[in-house]
Amino acid sequence: MSKFDTAVAFLLAQEGGYSADPDDHGGETNWGISKRAYPNLDILTLTKKDAEEIYRRDYWKKVRGDELPEPLGLVLFDWAVHSGTVTAILSLQRILGVKIDGKFGSETKQSAVSAHLPQLVEELLEERLGSMILIAIGDPRQLKYLRGGWKNRIVQLSLTAGKAL
Repeated sequence: MSKFDTAVAFLLAQEGGYSADPDDHGGETNWGISKRAYPNLDILTLTKKDAEEIYRRDYWKKVRGDELPEPLGLVLFDWAVHSGTVTAILSLQRILGVKIDGKFGSETKQSAVSAHLPQLVEELLEERLGSMILIAIGDPRQLKYLRGGWKNRIVQLSLTAGKAL
């Protein structure tokens, strides 16, 4: 199983199928793909295979998941899907202490692959949880997601990452 296959299997298990929750900032979603991010896509009829291709093209490749050690690729990919690739990369760059530009270039990659992996993964997960809390504070309608899924997802990601370290 490739790194991407492992990462997308984890992601799809967390995202589930179709949803049209009016409180979801992404709007209508299917397999975690949102109408907000893909306004011209028929979300209701989106297949799992099509979702996987979107994830590979628009998220996995942008965070250079194949070039990162496991489980860093998974952690960064999952955050990119949830909050956008730029947000995930900016956080990684802040933690690494490299140029913060939201672009995953050679400096970011070199620093990421040479970092102490367990510490880097832990810091990314902590920062992600903090950002989820701030989203919920900023919009109380999002508290249900923080309580119901976001925290659980980060815990599951932490457990999965811990097995790979």
